[in-house]
Parts: sequence; C-alpha cells; structure tokens
Amino acid sequence: MTTTKLGDIRALAATLPVRHIMGEDGTPYLSRYVLHGWAPDRQVDAPCSVYLHHIHRADLDDAMHSHPWAWAQTMVLHGGYSQQIGYLDQAGELLPVADWHIVPEAEILLDEGCSWEMAPGFIHRITGVLPDTWTLFTVGPKTSSWGFYVPGHGLVPWRERLAERGLVPDYPESGGGGA
Repeated sequence: MTTTKLGDIRALAATLPVRHIMGEDGTPYLSRYVLHGWAPDRQVDAPCSVYLHHIHRADLDDAMHSHPWAWAQTMVLHGGYSQQIGYLDQAGELLPVADWHIVPEAEILLDEGCSWEMAPGFIHRITGVLPDTWTLFTVGPKTSSWGFYVPGHGLVPWRERLAERGLVPDYPESGGGGA
C-alpha cells in the first residue's frame, strides 16, 4: 500500500469515534474506530457493525478467544498479523483433530489484502503484528457472549478472564452487542 493510502486511512480514522482497548500492562492493544453500528456509548440496533481497527500489538493472554457474533469478517488494509486458530464444538470444547475444519493450533499470517471469515465456534489469538496494521472489521448480529478458551476449563466468560488478569472492562455489563 502506498504511503498516500495509509495517510487516507489515518485521515478517515481521525474523523471517527474511537475506543482504545488497553492491556493490563497499560499499552494500547487495539484502537476501534466506528464506521457504522454498535459502540459502548452508542446503543444502535443495526444488522451489522463496521469498524476500522488499528491493531497495535499481539494478544497478551495465552488463551485463544471467541467472538459473540453470528459472523465476522476482517480484511487487512495495511500491515498484517499472525494468529493461532482453533474451533470449538457446541459444548465449548476444542474439537479433536479428526473433527477440525482447519489445522489444529495452526498459525497463519494475514497480510495486506487478505480477508478472513469467522463463524461461530471459531477461536483465535493474535500472536504477531506488523507495524501500522489496519483492518476493516465487519460483524453480524450478536448471538452469544464471548470468552477465552482455557484448556481444562473450556470457554471462560470474558469478564471472568479479564478479572483474573486484573483488567476491568470500560463499559457496563449491559453493554449490548459490542466486543
């Protein structure tokens, strides 16, 4: 991507509402710019939400996490990231190798121009991030809560896992359809 296009992404981001998601070490993890749909301070009933994500670094948690939407899709606009991926069964347990639709605990790189769909049951963990990584992230309606897959414990609700790590969510429990 040319410097001009990266400049255009940054210029667009500067005009949008943003939520900075921080890690327990005080460093920024993700900046979520709202193009359309739900945000913690804006309860919008929309069939989908569209975000511009600036991913600053890899996940600090060793556990892979799920997402709460019927579907989600990301497209890397600039930079890229690697992720560890997996798939859970209906009970929230990691599927045995024979049942996987994807390679268990595989790590894949998504770089500029790549897109990735996430269906219910998909779990992942961002393991590496290239400098200045920006993605377009589109999600469908919220159909569940989200959590972290912890071996031996299954899917642990996200608020519990964050509390274990000393983190406090920046929006109340009635926070609606967001992440």
